[in-house]
Amino acid sequence: MLRIIFLTLFILAMFAACGRADASGFNREGELSFVRADTILATIDIEIADDIPQRTRGLMYRQSMDERHGMLFIFEQAEPRRFWMKHTAISLDILFADSAGVIVAIETYTTPFSKTGIPCNEDALYVVEVNAGYAAARGIRLGDRIEWARED
Repeated sequence: MLRIIFLTLFILAMFAACGRADASGFNREGELSFVRADTILATIDIEIADDIPQRTRGLMYRQSMDERHGMLFIFEQAEPRRFWMKHTAISLDILFADSAGVIVAIETYTTPFSKTGIPCNEDALYVVEVNAGYAAARGIRLGDRIEWARED
Protein backbone atom coordinates (compact mmCIF):
# COMPACT_ATOMS: atom_id res chain seq x y z
CA MET A 1 0.00 0.00 0.00
CA LEU A 2 2.84 2.40 0.86
CA ARG A 3 4.39 1.68 -2.54
CA ILE A 4 1.18 2.76 -4.27
CA ILE A 5 0.99 5.94 -2.23
CA PHE A 6 4.64 6.80 -2.94
CA LEU A 7 4.20 5.99 -6.63
CA THR A 8 1.10 8.19 -6.81
CA LEU A 9 2.89 11.05 -5.05
CA PHE A 10 5.88 10.67 -7.41
CA ILE A 11 3.63 10.80 -10.48
CA LEU A 12 1.83 13.88 -9.15
CA ALA A 13 5.18 15.56 -8.45
CA MET A 14 6.34 14.84 -11.98
CA PHE A 15 3.20 16.41 -13.44
CA ALA A 16 3.67 19.47 -11.23
CA ALA A 17 7.31 19.80 -12.27
CA CYS A 18 6.33 19.70 -15.92
CA GLY A 19 4.09 22.72 -15.49
CA ARG A 20 2.30 23.38 -18.73
CA ALA A 21 4.62 21.32 -20.93
CA ASP A 22 3.00 19.96 -24.06
CA ALA A 23 3.70 16.58 -25.70
CA SER A 24 6.92 17.91 -27.31
CA GLY A 25 8.24 19.07 -23.93
CA PHE A 26 7.53 22.76 -24.60
CA ASN A 27 6.62 24.74 -21.49
CA ARG A 28 5.19 28.19 -22.28
CA GLU A 29 6.73 30.77 -19.95
CA GLY A 30 6.08 33.94 -21.91
CA GLU A 31 5.67 35.64 -25.25
CA LEU A 32 8.21 37.33 -27.51
CA SER A 33 7.67 39.65 -30.46
CA PHE A 34 10.05 40.60 -33.24
CA VAL A 35 9.59 44.31 -33.92
CA ARG A 36 10.72 46.82 -36.57
CA ALA A 37 9.97 50.46 -35.77
CA ASP A 38 6.49 50.08 -34.23
CA THR A 39 5.44 47.12 -36.36
CA ILE A 40 5.28 43.60 -34.93
CA LEU A 41 6.75 41.22 -37.51
CA ALA A 42 5.96 38.02 -35.63
CA THR A 43 5.15 36.72 -32.15
CA ILE A 44 6.07 33.41 -30.55
CA ASP A 45 5.46 31.61 -27.28
CA ILE A 46 8.73 31.14 -25.44
CA GLU A 47 10.45 29.00 -22.90
CA ILE A 48 12.95 31.01 -20.88
CA ALA A 49 16.46 29.78 -20.11
CA ASP A 50 17.82 32.19 -17.52
CA ASP A 51 20.12 30.08 -15.38
CA ILE A 52 23.15 27.94 -16.14
CA PRO A 53 21.42 24.52 -16.20
CA GLN A 54 18.61 25.81 -18.44
CA ARG A 55 21.00 27.62 -20.79
CA THR A 56 23.27 24.57 -20.96
CA ARG A 57 20.40 22.25 -21.91
CA GLY A 58 18.61 24.66 -24.24
CA LEU A 59 16.71 22.70 -26.89
CA MET A 60 18.92 19.61 -26.66
CA TYR A 61 17.16 16.26 -27.03
CA ARG A 62 14.01 17.77 -28.58
CA GLN A 63 12.89 16.05 -31.75
CA SER A 64 10.69 18.88 -32.98
CA MET A 65 9.37 22.31 -32.09
CA ASP A 66 6.14 23.95 -33.16
CA GLU A 67 6.56 26.88 -35.54
CA ARG A 68 4.96 29.22 -32.96
CA HIS A 69 7.46 28.26 -30.26
CA GLY A 70 11.00 29.32 -29.39
CA MET A 71 13.48 29.63 -26.57
CA LEU A 72 14.78 32.87 -25.06
CA PHE A 73 18.18 32.70 -23.37
CA ILE A 74 18.84 35.48 -20.87
CA PHE A 75 22.37 36.12 -19.60
CA GLU A 76 23.67 38.20 -16.68
CA GLN A 77 25.73 40.51 -18.89
CA ALA A 78 26.10 41.39 -22.55
CA GLU A 79 29.18 39.92 -24.18
CA PRO A 80 30.17 37.96 -27.30
CA ARG A 81 28.47 34.55 -27.30
CA ARG A 82 29.11 31.12 -28.79
CA PHE A 83 26.41 28.45 -29.16
CA TRP A 84 26.57 24.91 -30.50
CA MET A 85 24.11 22.27 -31.66
CA LYS A 86 25.41 19.26 -29.73
CA HIS A 87 22.48 16.91 -29.01
CA THR A 88 20.10 19.27 -30.85
CA ALA A 89 18.14 17.46 -33.57
CA ILE A 90 16.30 20.54 -34.86
CA SER A 91 17.87 22.93 -37.38
CA LEU A 92 17.49 26.41 -35.90
CA ASP A 93 17.77 30.10 -36.61
CA ILE A 94 19.68 31.71 -33.73
CA LEU A 95 19.18 35.44 -33.18
CA PHE A 96 21.52 37.36 -30.87
CA ALA A 97 20.28 40.62 -29.29
CA ASP A 98 22.03 43.29 -27.26
CA SER A 99 20.91 44.70 -23.91
CA ALA A 100 18.36 46.96 -25.66
CA GLY A 101 16.89 43.95 -27.47
CA VAL A 102 18.32 44.98 -30.86
CA ILE A 103 19.23 41.99 -33.03
CA VAL A 104 22.98 42.18 -33.67
CA ALA A 105 23.57 38.79 -35.36
CA ILE A 106 21.52 36.04 -36.97
CA GLU A 107 22.72 32.53 -37.74
CA THR A 108 20.31 30.63 -39.98
CA TYR A 109 19.78 26.95 -40.73
CA THR A 110 22.18 25.65 -38.10
CA THR A 111 23.43 22.08 -38.51
CA PRO A 112 21.82 19.60 -36.10
CA PHE A 113 24.21 17.76 -33.75
CA SER A 114 27.18 19.95 -34.78
CA LYS A 115 29.86 20.60 -32.16
CA THR A 116 31.19 23.56 -34.14
CA GLY A 117 30.71 26.81 -32.25
CA ILE A 118 28.29 29.38 -33.66
CA PRO A 119 29.84 32.73 -32.75
CA CYS A 120 28.36 36.15 -32.20
CA ASN A 121 31.18 38.66 -31.99
CA GLU A 122 28.85 41.45 -30.86
CA ASP A 123 27.81 41.89 -27.22
CA ALA A 124 24.60 39.90 -26.71
CA LEU A 125 22.47 39.73 -23.58
CA TYR A 126 19.67 37.73 -25.22
CA VAL A 127 19.61 34.84 -27.65
CA VAL A 128 16.46 33.53 -29.34
CA GLU A 129 16.22 30.11 -30.96
CA VAL A 130 13.44 29.39 -33.46
CA ASN A 131 12.98 26.81 -36.20
CA ALA A 132 15.27 27.14 -39.22
CA GLY A 133 13.87 29.51 -41.83
CA TYR A 134 11.69 31.39 -39.35
CA ALA A 135 13.61 34.68 -39.55
CA ALA A 136 13.67 34.85 -43.36
CA ALA A 137 10.03 33.81 -43.69
CA ARG A 138 8.98 36.73 -41.48
CA GLY A 139 11.47 39.26 -42.79
CA ILE A 140 13.36 39.50 -39.49
CA ARG A 141 16.78 41.12 -39.97
CA LEU A 142 19.65 42.82 -38.19
CA GLY A 143 18.55 46.00 -36.41
CA ASP A 144 15.07 44.68 -35.62
CA ARG A 145 14.45 44.13 -31.93
CA ILE A 146 12.85 41.70 -29.56
CA GLU A 147 10.26 42.55 -26.92
CA TRP A 148 9.22 39.90 -24.46
CA ALA A 149 7.15 39.35 -21.35
CA ARG A 150 7.27 36.53 -18.82
CA GLU A 151 4.00 34.96 -17.77
CA ASP A 152 2.96 35.21 -14.15
